[in-house]
Amino acid sequence: ADLIGRLEPCLVEAEQQTAPVLICSHTSVLQVIYAYYRQVPIEQAMRIKIEPHTVYELTPLMGGMWNVAVLKLHAGAAGPVLTEVSSPATPTVPGYYAWSGESLGDA
Repeated sequence: ADLIGRLEPCLVEAEQQTAPVLICSHTSVLQVIYAYYRQVPIEQAMRIKIEPHTVYELTPLMGGMWNVAVLKLHAGAAGPVLTEVSSPATPTVPGYYAWSGESLGDA
C-alpha cells in the first residue's frame, strides 16, 4: 500500500504526458505500474512476471484500455537491438487482460 501511495503522483504525471514516457525501475515498481495500466487487481501485482532485458510498450486505446507490445533487448553486432516477441492476443481470463508475454505466477 505504501508503494502504491508513493507511485500515484508519478502515474498521474505519466498519464498527462503527450510524448512517450520511458519508465526504468525495480521489478516491484514495474509490477505495480503494469497492474495499474492493465487493470489487474493490486493484490495480483506481485505475481506479474516482468522479464529482464525487456521493454513493455503500452499504447493508449479508446475506452481507457492499453495495447501492449513486448520487445526483447538483444546484443547485436552494431549495438543493442529490440525484437518484438509478442503483441496483444485475446484476453485469456474474464476480468483480466492477460496478453501473451505476460504471465501470472502460482499463488
